[in-house]
Amino acid sequence: MTGAWLALAVVAAAMTVTSATAPVPVSCCKCQILLNSNKEEFCKRVPTVSQAKCLGGFDNVFQDCKNLLGYNAKPVEPKDAEDLTPRATWMPMKGVCANSTCPCRKDTNDCSEHASCFASNAGQTCDCKPGYVGDGKTCKGEQAVV
Repeated sequence: MTGAWLALAVVAAAMTVTSATAPVPVSCCKCQILLNSNKEEFCKRVPTVSQAKCLGGFDNVFQDCKNLLGYNAKPVEPKDAEDLTPRATWMPMKGVCANSTCPCRKDTNDCSEHASCFASNAGQTCDCKPGYVGDGKTCKGEQAVV
């Protein structure tokens, strides 16, 4: 197992994947985590002894995920007028991952801090967490809503 795949296993070991039609391989969400990370940021998540292998194998695994699982980048709108950082999120476009729904990265979505974000081919969805209400981009505590 290469360092990058080991890193995928460590980071996404407890992830579940849902699909509207059939079970989706967990590797779909693992690839989504990898594709939506930069190399240094991603490899900081693995044990120190595996970081060199992770850094060395990252680019190859990135290409494997992108090509073999049918991923492509979709632009993400800026969070506000001052956000000048171009951002994109990698989503499954075809193949075995086409129907997967995976958690979003916190810095690639505009969901409320009190919402869960999930990405699929349809885009990103924000759902307020239990105890909060709203459209997902804005979530307020239920007791605050009158």
